Amino acid sequence: MILRRSLVEPLRRRPTATDAAFGLALGTAFVVIPVLAGARLRHKVGVGLDLTVPDVALTVLCAIALTQVRRHPLAVLAATAVASVVSMVGGWQVNLAQLAVTFAMFAYALAVPRGRAVKAATITSVVLGAVSVLVAGMWRGEWGRQDVVLWLWTATAAAIAIAGRRATMAALEDRALRAEESREETARRRVAEDRVRIARELHDVIAHHVAVISVQSGVAEHLVERDPVAARAALHHVRTSAKSVLTELQSVLGVLRQDEATLPTAPAPGLDGLDDLVASARTMGTPVEVSLPPERPPLSAAADSAAYRLVQEAL
Repeated sequence: MILRRSLVEPLRRRPTATDAAFGLALGTAFVVIPVLAGARLRHKVGVGLDLTVPDVALTVLCAIALTQVRRHPLAVLAATAVASVVSMVGGWQVNLAQLAVTFAMFAYALAVPRGRAVKAATITSVVLGAVSVLVAGMWRGEWGRQDVVLWLWTATAAAIAIAGRRATMAALEDRALRAEESREETARRRVAEDRVRIARELHDVIAHHVAVISVQSGVAEHLVERDPVAARAALHHVRTSAKSVLTELQSVLGVLRQDEATLPTAPAPGLDGLDDLVASARTMGTPVEVSLPPERPPLSAAADSAAYRLVQEAL
């Protein structure tokens, strides 16, 4: 596979040079081989291939046309078809025309949609088949009218199959690319959602306790000389709130560091911690009244935590 790619990629990068080399090689082969084969046959059996000037001219013209087959496939198909008609009518058989029109048909069918390829193959095969029938009495070669039609349609079918495979591979690559882009977009969206969730969680964890610390430290500062006992109690609440916020931060960080598995995690706070929350608010001098139903309905973990955060935010 690697060797195949190393050979094919340079040809794909230089299509014009590749077509020129291909046309030159075919033209040279159809001039040199008949000359050598004819000389050998004459030496052995006394009869050789009659390579005429029109044969050489048709071969050269077809070879030149094939150098542009990828850039102008329809024009090359028309030119080689005309060369084939001239070859049939003139009875010139040792030339490149028949092979050139077949290759041009292949290149055209490879470059256009299937419908246009079939239409071009139909017109070309009808024209060449009709001409071959009309000049059947003059025909003296290996190509008969069945061969003309057969090779044209074989080339067309092969080109359509290759084009279909290329289209399928392109569709698969496009689908894979879109799937990759979709996965990346999903990952980015999840990262953004996680950032929002983490920011909200950190706000919920820190805001309440920082407010308590701020109020209680202010109370302690105010009472430190007049009422040392009350100031000491306020500082105790500051320490308790600081410990609580550190504990909850540790829990959040533990969730974020699950892969490291270095920090223990605690369950998210719920309404079971409502009494402590109310007591903390009351110590700041906030009058709080709690009204709960005799039997609290069961809540999911997410709903229980959300209710706790709502009360915490309200306080």
